[in-house]
Amino acid sequence: MAANNPTITFVCLSYNDEDIIQKTIDSIRSQAYDQTKVKILFLDGGSVDKTITIIKKNNCDFYSRPDLKDCPYLRIELGSRSVTTDYAVFWSCDCSFTNPNTLMHSVTLLDKNRDAVAAWSSRYSYSNDDNYLTKYLATIGAVDPVAYGLKKSERIPFDKQGWHSYGKVTIDNESYIQLKLEPDSSKFPAAGANYFIVKTWALREAKAMLNGLHVEFCIRLSKLNYSFLVIKNIDIIHKIEGTINQYLRRKISWADLYSKDNNIDRGYYVFGRADTLRLVIFILSNILILPQLFIATHRFIKTRSAIWFYGIYINNLAISYYSIFYAKKIIKRALHSINT
Repeated sequence: MAANNPTITFVCLSYNDEDIIQKTIDSIRSQAYDQTKVKILFLDGGSVDKTITIIKKNNCDFYSRPDLKDCPYLRIELGSRSVTTDYAVFWSCDCSFTNPNTLMHSVTLLDKNRDAVAAWSSRYSYSNDDNYLTKYLATIGAVDPVAYGLKKSERIPFDKQGWHSYGKVTIDNESYIQLKLEPDSSKFPAAGANYFIVKTWALREAKAMLNGLHVEFCIRLSKLNYSFLVIKNIDIIHKIEGTINQYLRRKISWADLYSKDNNIDRGYYVFGRADTLRLVIFILSNILILPQLFIATHRFIKTRSAIWFYGIYINNLAISYYSIFYAKKIIKRALHSINT
């Protein structure tokens, strides 16, 4: 079937992304794949810059929903429900391919494997001119240092050779790792985004990206007893724009968006109640600088990358941001209880 080039839709959020959107379109179009079979769909939040002009210039499809500017999860759900092609790829404007054969390789492997319904790259990557934050997150294989600390990275860190996160490896060959993931929200990697390719019939069977919650969508697939492929020898660059403080503010805004206070029915949290002990260990291990220096030195010797030392700073800053955020939540709920 891969030889016939199945049809594919890239589903991507956008909002005022004029500085990066052309690059991500070019990256998709540079894939060695019949581009007449590739559709790019942007779910735009009402951009007021040149984003829509660039999308139109490149003949990409889009929905402009200014009313959903602050509801990216609903835009993702809208996009996932509108896919009519054989495959859907959940993508981000700040992502790019490093290998022109990634798409063809992924489709070929998924077509041959009836048990697997979705796949993602085994690692993130970065270019030499990327900022330290992009390099560090690629190095740990996660978009959140806390996810990495809780063993929930969706990609393989640079200091590991095989799958390290939750799940049972059923096949491990030169091309891919096949996983059976336990449908337990406390033991599930943060998969489902930044190049996540899924068979569209499985997308329908698992109720699409309900509320745009990509990890919970993967959990629903695992409940249906389907497998996932972690494809080797392909990397995705997930470029983090802006400063580390801007990045952490975005993480906090997403954490706030998906909090129970906003009435979004979410069962998966990177750090839920079941993760309390692991979270405490992660926090203590980072507060104690000497153990972290030892660990960073060990990983530096193993990978010859000094970025591990930068991670000490990022981890502690992330812990501080999340601690303040949740402290405010607790105080707010306590005051609400007193007043009522």
